[in-house]
Amino acid sequence: MAGDIKTIGDYDEITDFDPEDSLLVWVDNTGVTRRVKRKNLFNNADGVGIGTNAPTNALHVYRAVPSTGILVESDVGSAHLILDAAADVDPYIRFVQAGTPCAVIGVDASDSDKLKFSTGTQQVPGQSTVALIIDTNNDVTVVSDLNVGGTLTANDNVTLATGKKITLAGTADIYTAQGTWTPAITASSSNPTVSYGLREGYYKRVGNIVHFTFYMAINSRSGGAGTIRVTLPVGTATQYGTVAFGGFLSGVISSGDGTHYSWFVASDANYITLVSVGNSGNGVDIAGVEANSKLYGSGFYFV
Repeated sequence: MAGDIKTIGDYDEITDFDPEDSLLVWVDNTGVTRRVKRKNLFNNADGVGIGTNAPTNALHVYRAVPSTGILVESDVGSAHLILDAAADVDPYIRFVQAGTPCAVIGVDASDSDKLKFSTGTQQVPGQSTVALIIDTNNDVTVVSDLNVGGTLTANDNVTLATGKKITLAGTADIYTAQGTWTPAITASSSNPTVSYGLREGYYKRVGNIVHFTFYMAINSRSGGAGTIRVTLPVGTATQYGTVAFGGFLSGVISSGDGTHYSWFVASDANYITLVSVGNSGNGVDIAGVEANSKLYGSGFYFV
């Protein structure tokens, strides 16, 4: 009767099938006759196949020339798929084209249940390189071509289509990298040998602008030729809009080089050059760096 769904277990013996050679026939609660045909369902020791008599997985759905995809539909409630893996195991979806793995989307149970989007031949989430990570706090990390756990660099790009933008709400912040680096004194012609008492550098990159500050205590300096340089945390792209302020503390340079100093950011380089405002903007010679001196600088530049 209508709504009375029967299975094979409801029968002591099945002696015949209906004229359409169906494995199961029932009438649903709307009065529509439903069928599962034998030619559409195959069972072997390895799995169940729909549309194939050679299942390659536990459940294998096949159609030679599909006109539509697989539809999960409900007229009365939500329609959804559930991937329920065991504890500490990854639930994930793999995308394969002509037998070649192309991408993976899934939860990496070994990495605090982060949702990871990967492209390439990896088989499970987080196995090798991922492009996007969403953690359980809904924080999003763009990893691009780096290995899992890597740090973003200038080679990791997020491209927005023309007219698109990222909008920050409230006190939200956006950055690509921040942290510390160890500055070093070099020179334009040949590098000196420097003994440091302390070296500290802090930076934050916001878009294509890097803000930085550093401090160095110099115990001794020997050798070197040319103007003084200090290494930066990220390579520069342009010399314009460079350093906000900077300079020396007392006792760093010999007399005669001027009294006011600033840093000049070189284009396409990873260093800044010290210049003397009181000496027509000329670079300060490395020979002027004395023992037991202190060097600092702070500012910004473009990358």
